[in-house]
Order: sequence, then structure tokens, then C-alpha cells
Amino acid sequence: MSLPGYRQGGPAAQNVYGRKAGSIPSFKYSDALKGAKFTWDQNSLDRWLTNTESVVPDNDMDFHVPKADERADIIEYLRVSSGQWAGWSESILTGRQDGR
Repeated sequence: MSLPGYRQGGPAAQNVYGRKAGSIPSFKYSDALKGAKFTWDQNSLDRWLTNTESVVPDNDMDFHVPKADERADIIEYLRVSSGQWAGWSESILTGRQDGR
């Protein structure tokens, strides 16, 4: 996974949530991923992080995240870094527990 402004072997993770898979023109995807017909969301990201081959057979990625809680944290990071704040409470966004 990449942080904004930092890439190491893959397309930038920023704005991946809600983006069509294999759609960054400047990145050299495998033919399998270039032909993918889905958008990255909670379900597709969870399946991808569990087993990339189950989502896009013959892709060039070889990794997995076996722990569900770690996948959930990664997906939440990707969602929020993509500007998708729906479902977050004010206390989470501000760090305040008092509702002010």
C-alpha cells in the first residue's frame, strides 16, 4: 500500500476507494487487472486483501492480509483517505468524547 506522495511498487492508495480497478493510466497494470470490471469498495477491497487471485485471477500482486481486523483498518484508511467520511461520528473526527 502507498501513502499519499509515496509509491513503492504499486499505484497510489489515495483515492482508491470508489475508483475503478486498474484505471490509473500512468500505472502499468497486469492485463488481468486492466480488464477488471469493478470499483474498489468495502467488499472488493476485503476480498482483494484476503486473496487477490479470488478477485482477479492471474494478477501480478502476491500478498494477503490474513487478519480481518487488520483488513478492516486498511479499508477504513483507504476510504477516509479517498474523502469518504460517511458514517464517521463527530467524536471520531474531532477526537472529542464530549460532543462539543
